Amino acid sequence: MLGKGALIYVVGVAMLFSFYTVKMNKFAVQTSDHFLAQYIGTLNHESAMSGMNMGINEVWANNTTNATFMVIQPPCTTNVTISPLGSDTVIVKAIARTRVYDADYYAVHSTRQQILDSSFAIFTSKTPLTAFCYFTNKDYGQKWEAGDTAWAAVHTNHLLHAKDGVFYGKVTALKNIAPKPTAGGTDAEYHAGWEVGINSPLPTASLATLHWVAILSNGLNPMNSKCLYDSELKLHFLANGNVVRTVGAGVPDTVALATIAPHGVIVSSENIRVSGVVNGQITIHSNKTVYIDGDLTYANDPLTDPLSDDIIGLTADVDVLITNNAANSDGVTIYAAIFAVREFQSQAGNSGVLRFVGSIAQDYRTTIVGYTRWTGYDPRFRTMSPPYYPKINGVLRLVTWWE
Repeated sequence: MLGKGALIYVVGVAMLFSFYTVKMNKFAVQTSDHFLAQYIGTLNHESAMSGMNMGINEVWANNTTNATFMVIQPPCTTNVTISPLGSDTVIVKAIARTRVYDADYYAVHSTRQQILDSSFAIFTSKTPLTAFCYFTNKDYGQKWEAGDTAWAAVHTNHLLHAKDGVFYGKVTALKNIAPKPTAGGTDAEYHAGWEVGINSPLPTASLATLHWVAILSNGLNPMNSKCLYDSELKLHFLANGNVVRTVGAGVPDTVALATIAPHGVIVSSENIRVSGVVNGQITIHSNKTVYIDGDLTYANDPLTDPLSDDIIGLTADVDVLITNNAANSDGVTIYAAIFAVREFQSQAGNSGVLRFVGSIAQDYRTTIVGYTRWTGYDPRFRTMSPPYYPKINGVLRLVTWWE
């Protein structure tokens, strides 16, 4: 009896141990499958990133806008597509594929499980000029020093001197950056990187667009009555959306900004003088010089109200100047995007603090006469510009990246 019981006991233990061993083997196989799936998934992601980097290099180095190619990195295959999206935008897509054996998946589908990984990037070849807080052709020895801060991108088609300063946007220069960011002797901080050898001329030719918009908007209306002028023009903006307009030596009148600039553009072949509180969207262009006769601000300050849609652009074929007058003699506040084919400057005789918020593009950068400066950047300018404000053609800019 004892021998029979012992035999049953031994057989039972053996069966339990065998069952346990089978279960452990199954768990080990599942763990191995899951580990392999994770490993293959990582390889697949890296393959997608490799394909994306190759696609981006094609766009950057060769200006490719339409191409398809395959990258094979066993066990993964990545299809890369470069395609135009409109006339000035390029999209790069990379989709990586591979298959991995998973017992549970195979039991249901009778095939290996497919793993997909994808990434895409969008570039535009028309960069808004307002994306730069400073954009110049020549710096004439102007230096970035301690206390200087650039809140957005900076570019010069010259030599950029940056012994100190903080740059929160990418810094680019055609000739070089001195001292070199990788060398000693500089305390400058480049938070978004830097690059040299970038030739990006001022987009002066695009100012012609403003003329065409003004001509079309003016329609059959007489010269000097709507948005096209051949006399000196003075505009004092009111916070209610109106503007006090003076044409030449004429009598001032008050008109709605939206009425005289239905497409947001006013052009004069003579000088234009501006001041006041802008309520609306407007780009002013003078074939000569734009004078800022006093504070120029917005009805809704974008620094405190990010939803503000008030915006003004000042463009001139010569200069944008801060007038030497009583209003500006003890400081001035200017909110604007400024594009001067020659320079943005102050007439001699002013003093106090120049508080500027916006973007400045000019042929050459010099020290603003008379004022000490407090300069900020309008954060909306990263995605928003005044109506028909110039853009930089041919310079690719990464708009978005997803992976």
